[in-house]
Amino acid sequence: MKGMVKFLQQANKLKILKRAGWVKLNIENPESVADHTYRTAMMAIVLCPPELDKGKVLKMAIIHDLAETVVGDIITNHNDTPKFKKAKHEKEKRAMRDIVKDLDKETAHELISVWDEFEEQKTGEARFAKELDKLEMVFQAFEYEKKPDESFDSFWESTKAMVKHPKLVELLNELREQR
Repeated sequence: MKGMVKFLQQANKLKILKRAGWVKLNIENPESVADHTYRTAMMAIVLCPPELDKGKVLKMAIIHDLAETVVGDIITNHNDTPKFKKAKHEKEKRAMRDIVKDLDKETAHELISVWDEFEEQKTGEARFAKELDKLEMVFQAFEYEKKPDESFDSFWESTKAMVKHPKLVELLNELREQR
């Protein structure tokens, strides 16, 4: 049980870790990574198409940023170099293995397996979860844009380029209309 307590204490750090992109933009009281994770998970529950494994998509939504409790929220964008992306991935991979090392082997293996699948982006579930991750960012930008003098056009454009699933494109377009 000590390993479980240690794991849950580590995961709790997502509640205090602020999203680096919003911090960089000087957003007052920016959301935490856990805030982002919560809505991404909620989106997985209500938007997952029937042909995908909702449980797996939900797990990906919940654990996709867990490594950030060790490495921090490293800002990425579409024009990062392959070398940067690889270094970030390796750093996060080491962090994930460290985070789960004190859990029972079955649970640790499950978390690593789901995280690896998300990172590799080879399955429909992984691609859908990644699109949800990006779409959630636009929902948050939408909230912040309600404040005077705030606009996040680059977030909208990068998400538009990333989101491909028809249901998510429809949701993005609806949100854009309300903008």
